[in-house]
Amino acid sequence: MAAIVACLAVTSMLLSGCDEEDDPIDAGTEQDANIVTFTFEGIEGKADIDKTAFTVTAKADETVDLTAVKAEFTLSPNAIAKVGNATQVSGQTVNNFSAPVTYTVTSGDGETTHDWTVTVTGGKHDETGDCQTELTSEMVREGGTLPKCTYIVKSSLSINNGKTLTFLPGTVVKFDKTQWGLTSLRGSSATIVAKGTEQEPIIFTSAQENKTLGDWGSVQFSDCDLEWCTFEYGGGILDGDDTYAMTNFLGDISIKHCIFREALGIGLNVAGTFAAFEYNTITNCGERDNKDDYPMCVGNNATRGSIKAIEAMGEGNVINTEKGVLMGSDVRQTTVLHKLNCPYIFPTMYGILVTNTATLTIEAGVHIKIGRGNADDTFAIENGTLMAQGTAEDPIIITGTVAGAGQWGGVFFSRNRGAGCILEYCRIIGGGYDAPGAGDACVRIDGSPGDAANGMPPVTVRNCYIADSPTWGIYFSAGALCNQSGNEFENCALGNYPNN
Repeated sequence: MAAIVACLAVTSMLLSGCDEEDDPIDAGTEQDANIVTFTFEGIEGKADIDKTAFTVTAKADETVDLTAVKAEFTLSPNAIAKVGNATQVSGQTVNNFSAPVTYTVTSGDGETTHDWTVTVTGGKHDETGDCQTELTSEMVREGGTLPKCTYIVKSSLSINNGKTLTFLPGTVVKFDKTQWGLTSLRGSSATIVAKGTEQEPIIFTSAQENKTLGDWGSVQFSDCDLEWCTFEYGGGILDGDDTYAMTNFLGDISIKHCIFREALGIGLNVAGTFAAFEYNTITNCGERDNKDDYPMCVGNNATRGSIKAIEAMGEGNVINTEKGVLMGSDVRQTTVLHKLNCPYIFPTMYGILVTNTATLTIEAGVHIKIGRGNADDTFAIENGTLMAQGTAEDPIIITGTVAGAGQWGGVFFSRNRGAGCILEYCRIIGGGYDAPGAGDACVRIDGSPGDAANGMPPVTVRNCYIADSPTWGIYFSAGALCNQSGNEFENCALGNYPNN
């Protein structure tokens, strides 16, 4: 009888059943970081808890949906448990046990931490034997790791600020259409980790049987770490004729071996900084005629500038478009503009502004398009250095976004430029604007008498093709220092360069 009384007393604290043959349960001390009991409605018998291997194994009956389980558990005295960043509350926190779940348990005195692997077998599956369930706010708002499954998003979901949501290889997320609008998954100050494999990619797609561009809205996170992921059929109509960007990333971004395809709006929108961007493919995103959507958009970052954000674009990327990659304007840190298989588009005033003592190096073969047909749409080097060195076989191309003579303001080197500015094997076409004023040109170099004596650095322009200017080919003010040689000029209305 004493054993039975002791067992009942412990049971009232530990939320785990026992019978007359059970021994009292040893909960340990505040120095321990153990799972002491573990159960949930529908579990068969008792869970097997191994305090040496730090494992919990259990079997559920066939009626239990393992994708949304509220487990009841007890820990060592005053210990806490987390799954990912989400603190676990017995009988309240929902987890998906379709795959093993890791509980990180920290002892009550804070000195000891163990990772416990909780594995549940059995449970209910769909007719194919694969996991499929609705993805709910309860499952994502606190972050954590979602086991491999096919998830249906039936309403827009948000992840709390500072949380990390992790998807495992083979996971599929399907966004359904609703009467309230397009579904999305968002966490503007949250992090997404989705690292699939070549054999088991992670897929974000439409839930429709007949998928079309713009079936769903967007995903939006701060930091991200993506590998072997596919995003498709998103970027739908937001309001009027405006669209979502299918993917939005605001912080530190690493994207490798990913596919972005079939988006009505922008496929990939970056407002942060790349740590890596390698072996990715963008196809049929943002290609609507006469719309301001692009396959990829890299906006200005307040501290690093848009080109710095794209510097880590490494090898193997393929962007299948004639539109190009939409860019912001400022270059505030020394960086390299790497060659792509499509143009960079700089549409704003000062299409590119190199400033803040930065050096911009442009690789051979880069194609840049400037502006939207305005005189102020220039490539300006005001307080920095431009080093644009192509080759005879792979020249750098700089043109206006709008084709034709005088559709942008030209390349402009101010008197505050840094040393070492050079244009070599560049094709600079259409600059100079169509209402010429004093000094308008495809290439303009400012200066004044006495610059040489004052140590003003020269600009080197050699072996370039300069054409289709309604003004000068190269214009350099009296006293400006321009080392030009081997250049070819064509159709420059006021001449190749002034005789100062």
